[in-house]
Amino acid sequence: MKGNRARQVRRGCAGAIQAFPATAAAVVTLGERDFNEGDFPVTTYNGRQTGEPAPFDGFIGRDQDLTDTVLAEDFSASWTFNYAPLSISSATLTLGLYDHDSASPGSQVGGFFLDSLDLTGLLNSALEARGGGNAVYNIYTLTLPASTFTTLEDGVANFSLRLVGPTLGGTSGDSVLPKNGAGLDFATLAFNGGDSVSVPEPSSLALLFGSFFSLAALSRRRRSD
Repeated sequence: MKGNRARQVRRGCAGAIQAFPATAAAVVTLGERDFNEGDFPVTTYNGRQTGEPAPFDGFIGRDQDLTDTVLAEDFSASWTFNYAPLSISSATLTLGLYDHDSASPGSQVGGFFLDSLDLTGLLNSALEARGGGNAVYNIYTLTLPASTFTTLEDGVANFSLRLVGPTLGGTSGDSVLPKNGAGLDFATLAFNGGDSVSVPEPSSLALLFGSFFSLAALSRRRRSD
């Protein structure tokens, strides 16, 4: 009977402990946010980006002008976030893009990847939903799918982005042209996560203390016997 009672008390102690997630938030930003949603920084963009790390240091590529068939080039860039490894339960990526021309017909995201994970459709949907006028600055926040969490958890996240035409390029701003230069002002990776820890349930504290007292009483009885 005493052995059974002791086992019951131990089970009571164990039942008073429950695992709860210890959440931790992390935010990593590359580049600086220099403009606001809807800005039109035609003459100030490159000047504001000076001194920032590549690819956030200036306009990349060049929209094809009506008279330009040689120098025009699509935007193409890659960047890497470094941070302490952690478990992840949710993640977002925010990008500040200038003159990406998603208001033009067709899809302007030629490729968008996290390492080898293809996120092209995710970004293209965000760009097509709003913004993207000629020479306009827009900010987009993407909720990253759970399929990216394993890749993100090691503390290194490599992103690459390529934009393509057709664009609203040229000096007039309303000509549909094949090359798409753009500017990446900043990129912010944010996530929540954490490892599981064991903490007492508030409703079970009385049971926990009562179990300890019962164990102490059993121990005294055994010594007296």
